[in-house]
Amino acid sequence: MKNILFVLLFFVHCLCIAQAQYVISGCTSAWADNYNESATEDDGSCYRGGCMAYWADNYDAHATFSSSEPFTEYTGSNMILLLTQSFISSLQISTSSAYVVAKSSNGMVAGSAVVAGVIQTSIAVWGDDIFTDEVDGAIENELISFQLVDGETLYDIQMPTTVSYITNGIMSISSAASFTLASGDDGSCIRNGCTSEWAINYDALATNDDGSCYRRGCMADWADNFDAQATDDNGYCYKYGCKSEWADNYHPYATHSTYDIPEPFSVNTGANMVVFFTQSFIESLNVTHMGDYIVALDPNGLVVGSEVVAGVSQTSIAVWGDDYATPEVDGALDDVPISFQLVKGDQLYDLEMPTPVSYILNSLVVQTSAASITLVDGNECYRYACMSEWADNYDELATIDNSSSCVKYGCMSKWADNFDDIATDDDGSCFRLGCMQLDYCNYDPLATLENNTCIGFYGCMDENYIEYDANFGCNDQSKCSVTWKSAYQAVQSLAIFVDIEEGWNILGYTHHLETDAEEAMSTMLDDLIIIKNNNANFYMPEYSFNGIGNLIPGQGYQLKVSRAYPAFTFLHDFNFGCLDTTMFNYNPIANIDAGLCIPFRYGCIDSTMYNYDDTANTDDDSCESYIYGCIDSTRINFDYMANTDDGSCIEFVSSNMFTTPINTGANMTVGIYATKFDQFYGGTIGAFYDLNGDGVLKCVGSEAILTGFFGLSIWGDDSSTPETDGLASGAVPQFAILYDEDVILIDLVHTNLNNGNLIELPQFTGYVTNGMANITDANLFGVEDGCTDSSACNTMTMYADVTYFDDGSCTFATTGYDCDGVCLNDVDGDTVCDEFEVAGCQDASACNYNVLATDSDGSCDYPDMYYNCAGQCISDVDADGVCDELEVEGCQDEVYDNYDASATDAGTCSGLLGCTDSGYAEYYVSFPSYDDLLYDNRAGHEVDDNSCTTKIVTGCTNPAASNFNPDANVNITVEYHHDFCIY
Repeated sequence: MKNILFVLLFFVHCLCIAQAQYVISGCTSAWADNYNESATEDDGSCYRGGCMAYWADNYDAHATFSSSEPFTEYTGSNMILLLTQSFISSLQISTSSAYVVAKSSNGMVAGSAVVAGVIQTSIAVWGDDIFTDEVDGAIENELISFQLVDGETLYDIQMPTTVSYITNGIMSISSAASFTLASGDDGSCIRNGCTSEWAINYDALATNDDGSCYRRGCMADWADNFDAQATDDNGYCYKYGCKSEWADNYHPYATHSTYDIPEPFSVNTGANMVVFFTQSFIESLNVTHMGDYIVALDPNGLVVGSEVVAGVSQTSIAVWGDDYATPEVDGALDDVPISFQLVKGDQLYDLEMPTPVSYILNSLVVQTSAASITLVDGNECYRYACMSEWADNYDELATIDNSSSCVKYGCMSKWADNFDDIATDDDGSCFRLGCMQLDYCNYDPLATLENNTCIGFYGCMDENYIEYDANFGCNDQSKCSVTWKSAYQAVQSLAIFVDIEEGWNILGYTHHLETDAEEAMSTMLDDLIIIKNNNANFYMPEYSFNGIGNLIPGQGYQLKVSRAYPAFTFLHDFNFGCLDTTMFNYNPIANIDAGLCIPFRYGCIDSTMYNYDDTANTDDDSCESYIYGCIDSTRINFDYMANTDDGSCIEFVSSNMFTTPINTGANMTVGIYATKFDQFYGGTIGAFYDLNGDGVLKCVGSEAILTGFFGLSIWGDDSSTPETDGLASGAVPQFAILYDEDVILIDLVHTNLNNGNLIELPQFTGYVTNGMANITDANLFGVEDGCTDSSACNTMTMYADVTYFDDGSCTFATTGYDCDGVCLNDVDGDTVCDEFEVAGCQDASACNYNVLATDSDGSCDYPDMYYNCAGQCISDVDADGVCDELEVEGCQDEVYDNYDASATDAGTCSGLLGCTDSGYAEYYVSFPSYDDLLYDNRAGHEVDDNSCTTKIVTGCTNPAASNFNPDANVNITVEYHHDFCIY
C-alpha cells in the first residue's frame, strides 16, 4: 500500500514538473495578427495591423496603435539620449503634439519625449525597477526601438546609431533618422465621403469620393448668382437689371431691381443669431419716418430678418437661419456673410456695418459704432430717346436725352409761308401763296398756290430804251432791246453818198464807228492810189502800208483814185448785242450795245438730272443723277444715298402692335405661299395701317404662320360707323412678322430698282373688299440694328432672306481665345493658350526661376545645400566662407597628433608631435646644455614622430683638455658649474 501511494505521489510530482517545463509564452489574443494558439502565457506582444483612426469607416478597435502612448512611469534608473537638430529636423513633423517613444524588445514603452516645436531635446529611456516583480522598464544591454507618434499616425524610426539600454549611459543621436509607417497602423484607413472642397458636404477626412458631393445654388446661367458647381438648384436665382419693358435696357430675365424695396421679414425658421444695435449705431442712421426699418439679407438677396429702428435708442435684429427640415431655402446658411439695408420711407440705403456679420447659429454680434449709409440709385432702367417736347417723337418715358434723334416734321424752306424754323425733317408740306401767272408783275416763281393777286404786266419801263411804255405794271428788262443812244447812232449812221472824181478828192468819213482804213475803203481798193489825213499820215494799198490806222467819224481825208466813183458811200453793218466780255452772252461780232448783257449763272443745266437748275446758264459739273429710295430717315429702310423718294418706305412695327384686329364685317383674303416664310412657322403675320392719320399704326389683320400655303384676312373700314376702323379701298398696309420676340418687316409692294425704275410686285396692289391677292415673294427687313457679322461674338439673331442693318457694334474674340475667353488650344489645360505658353522654370526657389513661365521645362537650377544662388553661404557666422552647417571643429595645427586637415573651425589640439627620447637633442626646447639634461628642460612633446636624430653625448668638448671627447656634444659641468674638462 505504501508502495502504491509513493508511486502515485511520484507521478503527480513528475506531472507538475512536466507542466512547469512546457509553459509557452506568446500572444494569446485571438484578434491579434500574431495570435499563437499554442501559447499558454500572454507575453504582451500582441499586435494587430489595421486602421486606427476613429474617423475612418474601417476603424479597427483592436489595432495596436495605443501601445505607443507617452511614458509616464518613474522606475528609478535610466539612460539619456540627446536628440540633436539634425535628428529632429529629419522627422518632418506635421502636428503640434508629435512625440517619440522608446520601446523595449517586447514592445513595452520605456520612455517618451515631445519633439514638436523644438530644435533639439533629450529622451530618458527608463530601466527595469529590479525591486518590483513586474518588468517595468528596459533590461540592461536590451536593444531599444523607437517610434514617432504624429497626430493619429504612427511611424517606426530607424535610428542612425543602434541604441542598447545602459543604466546611466549617455548617447547623442547627431544625424538624420529615417522612418516608415508603423506596422500597428497599416495605412488602410478608408473614409467614404465627398472630397470636393466646393461641396456643401465636403469631408476633409474622406479618402474615397463616394459621389455624394452636392452643392445647392442657382443653376441658371443667366443669373447673377449662377453657381457653375451647383448640383441642386435652390430656386433662388436672381438677376439685377431693368424690369421695365419700356426701357432700352429692359432685361427679360431681371428678377431684382436695385431699387426694389425689401419687405419686412415675417418667418420663424426656428434658428437664428442676434445682431445688437447700440445707441451710436442707431443715431448714425438719421431715421426720419416712424416706420423705418432695417432688413438683413443673405448673399442671394433673400431677406432673413428685419427690425424697426424708428423711435428707439437701441435694439436688436434676429437673423434667421435656414430651416433644414424643408427643401426650400428660407433663411441664411451657415457661415454666409450677411448684408443690411435701411428702408427710410420710399428710399433705400445700403448699410456698411462697423463689424462684419456672418451667420452663426445662436451667436451675438454687437454693433458699437456708427454705420455708413449709401443711397441706392434706383434709376438703373434707362430709355435713350428724344426728351424735347417740341419734337414729334418726344418720348415722355425717356430718361436720357438723345437730342440727335429728335424729329420735327414740317416745312424747312424759308421761302414758304409755313416755314418752321425748328423743323428737322421736311415733310413736303411747304406752300407759298402768290401770283403764279408769268406775265404779271407780281409773279412769284416760288408760289405753290394761286392767290389771285396778280397785278400788272411785265414790259420795258426803262426810259433809256425806245421800247419804254409807262403803261406797263412792272419792268422786264429783257423786253428792253434798243437804247435811244444806239437808235440815234443808227440814225446818224445812215448812208451819205458822194461822187468821187478821178484824181484828187476831199472826202468826209460819214460812218458812226471808227473803222480801219483798209476795211473802210475796201470797195475801191483796186483803184485807190493813196488816202491821207490832216497829219499827212497815209494809206497806200499798192504797198499794203497803212499809216493812218482807223478812219475817225466826222474827219476829212484827201484821196487820189485812178477812176471816178459816182455815188460812193461807206458800208453800214448794224450788229446789236452784248459788248461786255465778262458777260455770259458777250457777242464778239456786235458793234452796237443793245443793253442785253446777262451775267454767268452756274449750276446743273441738264434737265434730265436730279438737281437741274432752270435759272443756270453755265454748267458747273454739279449734276446728280436721280437715286431712288426711301428718303424718310424715320423708316426702317431709309436710304441715306437716295435723293428721290420712290414710295418704298416701310413703316416701323413693334411687337406690342400685334393685337387682335377688329372684325369690321368687310375683309380681303391674302393667300401666302412663299417658302421664305416657312422658317417663321408658329409665328404671327400681321397687317398694320395708320387709320386716323395720327401716326399710330393699328393692326388690321393677324394670322399664325404655317408652312406651305396659308391665308391672312385683312379688314376693311366699316362704313356704317363714323370712325375709321379698317382699310379704305386701295390702302396698302404695312405687313410684318412676329417670331420669337423678333419683328420682321415685310414689303409686299416694292422690290428693288432696275436702272432707276421701281419694280412693283403685282401680288398686292391695295385693299379690295372681298378681294383676293396671292403672295409668292416678299422683301424682309429686320427691325433691330445690330452686329451682322457671323464671325463676331455678339452676332444678332438673323433669319434667312432677311435684310439687316449693321450698327457697327460687332465684337470679336481675342486671338487664341473663343468668345467666352477660353483658349482654343490648351493641351495641358492650364488656361494659358498653347500659343502664349512660356517654357521655363516655375519653382520660385530655383536660381533660374522665370516669373513669366507658364510651362515647366525641367530647367530649374537649384543652389547647393546651405548655399544661395550666388554660391554664398546662407549662414556663415564667422564669415570664413564655410557654411555653418558644414563647419568641422578640430585641431588645425599640424604639430599635433590629432591634427585634422578637414577642420574649418579651431578645436582642441592634443598630442604634441616631436622627439620623446630624452637621449636626443630634439627632445629639448633647444640644443641642451648640461643643466638642461639635469633639469629635464624638454620641449613637451607627447607623441613621437621619429624626429629624434641627434644623439646626446656628454663629456669634455674642449679640444685643449686632456680628457677631450671628440664625440661629445654636451659639455659636462660638475657641481657649482665647475668644468668637467681636465687641463
